Amino acid sequence: MLSKAGLKAGKPEDVDTPFDFTTEDEACCGFASSGPGVRAADLSREEKLRAALLSAIVPFKTMSGRVHMDSKFRFVVAES
Repeated sequence: MLSKAGLKAGKPEDVDTPFDFTTEDEACCGFASSGPGVRAADLSREEKLRAALLSAIVPFKTMSGRVHMDSKFRFVVAES
């Protein structure tokens, strides 16, 4: 894709980007504020979105009640 745009791609790099929320309420707010979350709220009731998010984060809750998800993002620096 980058070469089609006339750019020279550098080496791809991965960076750790964990999602770490203090409470499930904070996690729901964070995910509901994302692009897909906003769209889901537009198409459905906010209560339904919250219920779906609460269900989805169950595997990521810690004993202390925090919500932690390990994640990585890949990026490439390109030059013209």
